[in-house]
Amino acid sequence: MDILTKKIESFGFDDIVTFCKEGHREDYQIDYKKDLPSNGLAKHFAAFSNSKGGLILIGVEENRITGIPIKWDGVNNDAKSIERIHQWASNVEPLPRSTVHVTEEKNGKVFILIRILEGDRTPYYVQNDSNLWVRTGNISTPIDLASPDYAELLFKRKEQADISRNIFIKQTADVYNAALRRAERERLAKIAKEAEDYKKKKEAGDPQPIIDAFAGGFHSHIYSNKLGSQASMCTIILQPFFPKEALLKPSEIKDRIVEIRDLQRTPRMYFPDLNVWPIPQGILRFDWGESDGQIDCHQIYASGLVYSSTDVLMVDHESKKKLIYLSHVLGRLFQVLKAASNFYQIAGYQGGVEGYLELANTEDISLVGFQHELFNRDLLGLMPSYQLNFSDLDTSKLSDPKAFQEFFENYVKEFFWSIGKPDLHESLIKKFLQDNQWLVT
Repeated sequence: MDILTKKIESFGFDDIVTFCKEGHREDYQIDYKKDLPSNGLAKHFAAFSNSKGGLILIGVEENRITGIPIKWDGVNNDAKSIERIHQWASNVEPLPRSTVHVTEEKNGKVFILIRILEGDRTPYYVQNDSNLWVRTGNISTPIDLASPDYAELLFKRKEQADISRNIFIKQTADVYNAALRRAERERLAKIAKEAEDYKKKKEAGDPQPIIDAFAGGFHSHIYSNKLGSQASMCTIILQPFFPKEALLKPSEIKDRIVEIRDLQRTPRMYFPDLNVWPIPQGILRFDWGESDGQIDCHQIYASGLVYSSTDVLMVDHESKKKLIYLSHVLGRLFQVLKAASNFYQIAGYQGGVEGYLELANTEDISLVGFQHELFNRDLLGLMPSYQLNFSDLDTSKLSDPKAFQEFFENYVKEFFWSIGKPDLHESLIKKFLQDNQWLVT
């Protein structure tokens, strides 16, 4: 039974019994406790956070020599136990990323599962304890003091993670620019072909060129500006805090693209595009509109990076006014977040997630909300671009529908504040979600 990668909320009492009967040893990422220890679990929260994360199972007794479960009776269903667990977690600095799940009751007993994610703000310390604790994987001493080398690594881990993420982000930019250059060559080739065909028609005595002469001669039906030169790109990037080994092979990403797009049968999911092609370490889709030049780029990488960049600039045909409909921005945001969540669930990744939404070329562009009554005045972009990071985000928030919706609502409010709309009412966000059949009630 894959207990380390599935959501702990999916496990019931009998599932834990089955898991114990399978004889899984206590190891680097699994810890058994017959009952809640009298000295607490703060050290365990710190140790798991400083290592690879893991799971504590309360209500299971293991053999002290082999680490294999020998009894799995559960513990009394006491609500105060959960309060104590959260209190122990709060005694660790920084606060660990963790979730607690209590199974259904059987004969007055339950199992308590504590999932602790690999920390992204290492090192983690227990308050009033100068020691630095880590998981060892040793059955006799599952938790021990960090060696000097390991301690140094913990202090540098965040810096190394930042470097790794930036390398992957640069790769997305390189792929986007290469695809854009190829698309521009395609645009110019299409215009040249149209011009050549027009010339042949004229030489053959086709009446159309004669008619066109009164309107100024040849005019291509292909977008006339250089691709990207008149765009306002909405770019969304998410990736694991520690991008390391591949979560899925690129070929697996392509084979499971339908699931990544819509694992839970969520309505109106259009990201990622189902027709993708291989690139180094991932997959790509790049489209451009022949009539309007609008660009849409999708990239997903084996490392867990999910990327979307789409042109959201619109031009009103009558007034020629340049507009960005923020409902389009937030619609794409919702879909990319869902796709990332699906990808991480399929790959079994659990941990912190970093990224941002960036809206470029916004200065003096009209920003239009969900509904026309949203703004009582024209809201023009003040800055050339806006970027807002995804703060305090992890896979547990992405995978839980209610936690996901709460995160989305709070993020939207913060985004609207940054563009000059401080009083966005929550009801409008819920109406937006409801209209798209995304609202969780």
